[in-house]
Amino acid sequence: MRSMILACLSVLALSVAPPASPHHSVANFDQTKKVTITGKVTFFRLTSPHSHIDVEVAVAGGAPRTYKIFTVGKTVMNRSNWTSDDLKIGDQITATGNPDRTDPTFWYLTQITFANGKTWNWDLIP
Repeated sequence: MRSMILACLSVLALSVAPPASPHHSVANFDQTKKVTITGKVTFFRLTSPHSHIDVEVAVAGGAPRTYKIFTVGKTVMNRSNWTSDDLKIGDQITATGNPDRTDPTFWYLTQITFANGKTWNWDLIP
């Protein structure tokens, strides 16, 4: 009888376990810093689990610098009224994000102003 009670309690404990935490972390991005750039979109992929944007920024007297911007997936973007038509290769955008702790050209996106003037902000995701 005792083993039956322990088995039932074990099943009950496992069935009320908290949900698993997300499988990806943004710990490598410095959440205390925000950097803003304006440049030309050279790559865009609205995908899941994460979307990606490459932005080429002119550097005075030098070669342009490419920023690789990482953000949430397609489902979350669509839920916040972002569509695959919002960005096109060649579009001039302004983006703000948290830079990677070791590579300042790799970011986590927090806000973007598209070429058409529309703005998306991570803080306003429903």
